Amino acid sequence: MGRQTRQQRRAQERRTHGKVASRRISWPTIAAVGVVLAAVALFASQALGSSGSNGGTASPLLANTVDGIKCGPTEGTAYHVHAHLTLLDHGNPVALPAGLGIMTPNNCLYWLHTHNPDGVIHIEAPVGVTPTLGTFFDIWGEHLSRTGFWYVNAQRGQPMRVFVNGTAYPGNPRSIRLMKHTTITLEVGPPFRRPAPFHFGIL
Repeated sequence: MGRQTRQQRRAQERRTHGKVASRRISWPTIAAVGVVLAAVALFASQALGSSGSNGGTASPLLANTVDGIKCGPTEGTAYHVHAHLTLLDHGNPVALPAGLGIMTPNNCLYWLHTHNPDGVIHIEAPVGVTPTLGTFFDIWGEHLSRTGFWYVNAQRGQPMRVFVNGTAYPGNPRSIRLMKHTTITLEVGPPFRRPAPFHFGIL
């Protein structure tokens, strides 16, 4: 095989140098990409965890204390009462989701929560508490005002009607205290119907 010309040797050196440079760049680049992907995955995991498990509704509060209502590893046993919430959208029942206030990714549940989509709100705490309906909606992460709740809002000039224990409630629904066997109806209409009584049974 004949001798390489100077031009051929330089061309080969350039090719060899390029391959070495490529190898030198590739591993750090791969490592950097791996770090970025890991960071993205961690951020996504944290974002998903922050949504909680609230019957399909995300709660932005996670394990924070809300108006004195804490999120703990177990249900409290010293104080255990139930209230009931009925939601009506133009005469049609709106189911209160199950699992509100139960934060599965954080392994904790608020002293104020739901277990089933039956409208029963559980107040279970290690001490006596009197939370409000506003606190419950804050834990849920949803809207509540004089003119609407969740995704249901009254038309302009038509206020939402509120009943507590079967009696019309003229105040701000956020201020309603949740005590033993308190029954609440939030009704956007028309039509407007007087709420039917709720029977707690053994609760």
